[in-house]
Amino acid sequence: MEENRTACVNCLLDYMVYLSGCATLLAPMQLNNHQTEAVHHFGSPLLIIAGAGAGKTMVLTHKIKFMITELGIYPDHILAITFTNKAAKEMKERVRSLLPGLTTYPFLGTFHSFCNEVLRKEIQYLGRSQSFIIMDYSDQTRLVKQLLKSLNIDDKKYPPAYVLSQLDRIKNTLTTVSGYERDSKKDPVISNLYHHYQQHLETQNLVDFNDLLFLTVRIWNQFPDILEKYQDQFPVLLVDEYQDTNHAQWVLIQLLAKKFRNICAVGDFDQTIYSWRGASVQNILQFETNYPDATVIKLEENYRSTGTILSAANTLISNNSQRKEKTLWTKNNLGDPVTIFCGTTEREEAFFIGREITKRVQANEKLSNIAILYRTNSQSRVIEEVLTQLQINYRVVGGLKFFQRAEIKDIGSYLRVLYNPHDNAALIRAISVPSRGIGDTSIDRLLTLSTQTGKSIFELHESSQIQLGPRQTLAITSFFDLISDVKKQVDSTPAEKNGLAIRCILEQSGYKDYLLSGAVPNGADKLESIYELINLSNEEELELGEFLGRLSLSSDWDEHADSNEEVTLMTLHHAKGLEFDIVFLAGLEEGLLPHFRSQSEDEIEEERRLCYVGITRGRRQVILTSAQKRLFHGELKLGTPSRFLKEIPTHLCQQIGIKSINPAPTPVPNFGVNTSTKPVTAGITVYENNDWVSHPQWGKGQIISVDGSAEAAVLTINFSGTNKKLMAKYAPIRKLAI
Repeated sequence: MEENRTACVNCLLDYMVYLSGCATLLAPMQLNNHQTEAVHHFGSPLLIIAGAGAGKTMVLTHKIKFMITELGIYPDHILAITFTNKAAKEMKERVRSLLPGLTTYPFLGTFHSFCNEVLRKEIQYLGRSQSFIIMDYSDQTRLVKQLLKSLNIDDKKYPPAYVLSQLDRIKNTLTTVSGYERDSKKDPVISNLYHHYQQHLETQNLVDFNDLLFLTVRIWNQFPDILEKYQDQFPVLLVDEYQDTNHAQWVLIQLLAKKFRNICAVGDFDQTIYSWRGASVQNILQFETNYPDATVIKLEENYRSTGTILSAANTLISNNSQRKEKTLWTKNNLGDPVTIFCGTTEREEAFFIGREITKRVQANEKLSNIAILYRTNSQSRVIEEVLTQLQINYRVVGGLKFFQRAEIKDIGSYLRVLYNPHDNAALIRAISVPSRGIGDTSIDRLLTLSTQTGKSIFELHESSQIQLGPRQTLAITSFFDLISDVKKQVDSTPAEKNGLAIRCILEQSGYKDYLLSGAVPNGADKLESIYELINLSNEEELELGEFLGRLSLSSDWDEHADSNEEVTLMTLHHAKGLEFDIVFLAGLEEGLLPHFRSQSEDEIEEERRLCYVGITRGRRQVILTSAQKRLFHGELKLGTPSRFLKEIPTHLCQQIGIKSINPAPTPVPNFGVNTSTKPVTAGITVYENNDWVSHPQWGKGQIISVDGSAEAAVLTINFSGTNKKLMAKYAPIRKLAI
């Protein structure tokens, strides 16, 4: 066996050979044979097919340890890319635990954070400034609305959300403005919007999330010497969740791995559930075509779930054709059968879930061990109502960023202007809160002038080209004076610069007084959120641009503190990568799972993968639920049990409630069929005048009038002197026995 040598760019090719005979084991953690083989493989392309719960994170982190301690590779020559901040954070913590004395670490982060690092150093090759700002979705929406108005495009025919989805699709295929203009299948309106959208971004030195990858690939393609610099810097490439890569990410990986071809891709074709954002299952299925000399190692031993859960999941996913043979197995016991429940309505379904949770809590189960999963966010409403009525604490996990709280975005806009005064979107938001007397008409004139001249509002101000009334012009001047004063104070302090900037903005802009004036609901709570932002800024001393990037790239799950007293509610898409002792999967009906928009066979297969992901989140128990009738777009619809229920062998299941789970033979969902059946009102609370209720936000209140009956009732409730009108059907209230 070749001697292990220090990794450096000049000699790396000499020892990139397969080292499966290395005798060093990675104590104290015990790896199975396939995991050990994956850890020790080096020097040629490797594809690790890692089934759910098969220990892929352990393999990746031990592989990093092996390369550093046994092969002598410099840590900063290793690039490990994953998809979420949460996964990257977990990998960092595990590597630090495995290598406690390490002073230099590999780059462990997301695609976007890696490309952000590249562009901060290289974007000037495209004639752009390194002080660019990353736009989030609301900034993009605001810009598209402005473009639709200035270009006289009907926003009913081209809603901003649709426009942004089209721009995402175009950029994810790495298609430039000129390239799209030459496309014979192009939409001329989208083409025009794309042109002006990119022009605005370049003028104001902004990038969106797609640009982070798009511009990195563009630089690497146009400047081979820069690409080679990064190939030499990162001759070892690890890619987690490879099945989730889109075209842009795939191209970036191929470019980076081309020189040394020491790429290790980890993923599972059975967990490809993000085609709607560009992910292609073909990327992982064709890995061996892209790398004919690749070694493929399957991790099929599951350490998470019971034998019964795995058998149900394996049988379900075997109905998919776009996959390679893989069968999860476990040394765990068989465990309980998969429970299937069918209720009369979605409310009965929700009460069943609530009662089952209550039983388990009474048996000393922790709420944090329980998750309720569903296909669409709209399904959570009834579940939340029932959990509230049963006094079961819960949290809803979504994809929102901490930065998307209104008060955080407001302060963030000030910080963005402080960092990049040419950022029109941030300027417009910051200058509007608190109000400075600059109305929509003035803002529209400013933005139109900015578009016509190709100058940012800051440049117009600097060159005295602001064409507004004296009061509005003075307000803009005062605003930029404020930004200048804050910058001077921040520049003069040696540490905690970002925290000081936020404090200065709070005090000097009038924003703190604005929150505490009573004009803003829950203003004191919003101020506490900003103080949390200051705490966050002081956790790590970052440059302002890095701090803004961290906020933009963080998800609400990353920032959410763990709790032992809440059931977790989330969509199946958000559940990927997580695990719970007990999993409820709600809405197993045609039209929900599979979703009514999924009609082609490829789409149905992705829906089946979603169901597979949901089932394999469970460690001990999985409960699948459905309803015969469900409110859909305000009307009661007949439902048909999901075809996926039929694909689970009956000997693995126990059925509760309505017994028939055989779906109709047609793949067309029944959600479009009207029914004259009246909603079942079992479990509906009857409210009367003078009843006391509890609301999760407003606390205790007394009903002062009831208009209507049952779910249709409109309740007027007095909460500490403030009257609120709430629909009994939707309000998250609980009747109190007072």
